[in-house]
Amino acid sequence: LGGDMVEGEDIFPGQAHEIEASVFDQACLIGPRIYTKALLALSAHFSKVDVCCVPGNHGRNSKHAAKRTNWDQVLYHSTRGWLGERMNGRIDFRIAERFWLVDRVFGRGNLLVHGHQIRGGFAGFPWYGAAKKAWGWIDAIPEKWTYLWFGHFHVPAMMTLGFRRAWANGTIESDNEYAREELAACGKPTQRLAFFDEKHGLIADHLLELT
Repeated sequence: LGGDMVEGEDIFPGQAHEIEASVFDQACLIGPRIYTKALLALSAHFSKVDVCCVPGNHGRNSKHAAKRTNWDQVLYHSTRGWLGERMNGRIDFRIAERFWLVDRVFGRGNLLVHGHQIRGGFAGFPWYGAAKKAWGWIDAIPEKWTYLWFGHFHVPAMMTLGFRRAWANGTIESDNEYAREELAACGKPTQRLAFFDEKHGLIADHLLELT
């Protein structure tokens, strides 16, 4: 769960009038209901489901609030609480304490961030900004990683950085009036599905169109 799961009320002027539900309802009622249902469906088909969670910029309480005060984090903890005993050792939550989290699959490190830390998107997807951050995070993030995953930009993309790769996920959001008006950006809802092999690491990446 890569952040911006909750749409805040005070990120830009008038935002509270453009969202369908209050942040309380999103983070404590509607969101947990949706993700509890989804995670229980996954757990019915897999012996173990690891849920890794990082916060996004739209979950902030306001531009001036502490970074830890983030409604995405409230949603994650609420969802874990909703699941409760139904997790039964088969669903495990890892909620990031900082802006990043490293998930290991067959020993390969996957660096997860929301992506708003990447700058330079004034002319479309920030290829240079993403590469600059990725190279910097090799040393700045204390845990070793091979693959970088982020969202934020609402468009899917992939780039190769030597022996590392970086993926921008799409978004499950199909319509956003602010993005349409201010950024002239809207697109199909998409998500990535990747497969790992114990010997070779990541062996396949698929883009799922949710329409």
